[in-house]
Amino acid sequence: MPQKDRLALVAFLLTGALLVVTYVTLPDPLGWKQADEAAIAEARRVGEKLAAATFGDWQPQATPVVVTKGTVNYMVDFPVGAAGAPTGKAVKGTALSVVKLDKPVLPLPACTALYVADRPVVVIIGASQLDQLLNGMNEGFSAGRGGEEALIRGLTNLSASSRRITGEEYVGGLLHEAFHAYQLPVFEAWQDRIPSHTDDKDLWSMVYTDAENDRLQVEEGELLLAAIRAPDDATARAKAQAFLAVRERRLAYWTGRQGAERAEALLEWERLNEWLEGLARYIQIRTWDVAGYHGTAESNREVMVGHVGTPVDPQWPRERISRLGSSQALVLDRLLPGWHEEAGKGVPLTVLLKNAR
Repeated sequence: MPQKDRLALVAFLLTGALLVVTYVTLPDPLGWKQADEAAIAEARRVGEKLAAATFGDWQPQATPVVVTKGTVNYMVDFPVGAAGAPTGKAVKGTALSVVKLDKPVLPLPACTALYVADRPVVVIIGASQLDQLLNGMNEGFSAGRGGEEALIRGLTNLSASSRRITGEEYVGGLLHEAFHAYQLPVFEAWQDRIPSHTDDKDLWSMVYTDAENDRLQVEEGELLLAAIRAPDDATARAKAQAFLAVRERRLAYWTGRQGAERAEALLEWERLNEWLEGLARYIQIRTWDVAGYHGTAESNREVMVGHVGTPVDPQWPRERISRLGSSQALVLDRLLPGWHEEAGKGVPLTVLLKNAR
C-alpha cells in the first residue's frame, strides 16, 4: 500500500480511527492557543527524558507536530525549505515555529501519526478542543467503532461523569502519538510481511468475538498483572512464563479451528497490534513516572498498574490489546533490561518475554 494512502494506519488517541464529532459546537475553535504551545513545549521536555529512559533512538523533541482544529491546521517545527512542505502563514509571537497551513493535513479534529512530505509527523487535536470532545462523549457523542471511546476513557481515567482533561494527560496523549510516528516505518514493513489473505479486521471480527478466546485472554491478563505485582523477580518470571504458556494454548485453539497457517497469520496481527498500541500506551503511562506527575515512585507505579489491569470486554478490542501489550512491556522492564532496543526494531513483545527466562 503506498504511503500516501496510509493516513490512518496508526490509530489515534489513543488508537484506532479518527475521532469524528459535531465540530461546530466548539467555541472559538480555530485560533492558535497558548495552551497548545505550552503542551508541545512540555511534551518535548518530558519526551527527551522519556526517550533516554526507554527507546534511545526515538526523538520526540524533534518530531514535527500538526495541531488540527478541524478546517484549520497548524504545523509546528516542520523543517524549513523541505521538499513538499505544506505552505502557510507564520504565526507571530510564538517560541515555536508555527505555521497556519493554507490547506489542512486533516480537515477534522484527530490524533494520529502520518507522513507529510515523506516525514513522520504527529497529529494532535488542540488542547482545549480535546477537552471539549472528551466531555462531549460524556454527553452522548460516539468516538466510532472498535472501542476508541473506551480506550480514550481508559488512557485518561475519564470517568462516566464529566471532568476536565488535565495538562499531564494531554502531554501523555501527545507523546503517545509521537511514539506512533517513531513506529511508522517498522509498522509498515511488519504489516507488509503478513500474508495478504488475512486482514487485521479478521482479528477483531473473529478472534476477539470468540468466547473461548476471551476466557484465555482474561487468564493472560491476570498472569501479566501478577507478574507486574510479584514480590520478587523469580515469581514475576514464573508468571510471565505461565502467560506465554496460555498464549500457546490460544494458538493451538485457533490452529484447531482455522489451520496452522491461518491461525499464525491471525495472531501475527495481534502481535503487531500489541506492539503498536501496547508500546504507545506504555510510553504514555511511563510519561507520568519520568515527569514525576504523580509524586512518589510508589504512587507512580500504582497509576501505571491501574492502566493495565485485565478488562476483556468484547466491545472494546482495541482497549484490550493495548492493555495486554503495555502489561508485557512493564513486565519486560522488570525482567529484561535493555529490551527497548530490540522492541524498537519490531521484535514482538512475546518473543522478548521468552528471552527473559
